[in-house]
Amino acid sequence: MSSRRAVLLDRDGTIIVEKNYLASTEGVELLPGAAQALRLLHNAGFLLIVVTNQSGIGRGMFTVAAMNQVNDEIQRQLREEGVQIDSFY
Repeated sequence: MSSRRAVLLDRDGTIIVEKNYLASTEGVELLPGAAQALRLLHNAGFLLIVVTNQSGIGRGMFTVAAMNQVNDEIQRQLREEGVQIDSFY
C-alpha cells in the first residue's frame, strides 16, 4: 500500500471556470492561479486527484466521451503550465 498523500479536488469552479454542463473543450478556461497552486501541491509531494460529479451525463446532456475530452483539455492546459492531474474520477 502506498503512503503518498493526495489532494482531492473538484473540477468546476476549483480548477476551471464554472460553466453549467460543460461538454465542449472550447469552454475550458483555467481559473487564475489554479495551475500555480496545483504545481505547489505537486512539488510538496501530493498526488492531484480530481473527483467530479458530472450530472449532465445522467441527464443525457452530454456523453462520457465528451467529459473525457474536456478532462483531456484541462490536462493539456495544465501541462502547458508545468503540472498535471494524476487521475480524474
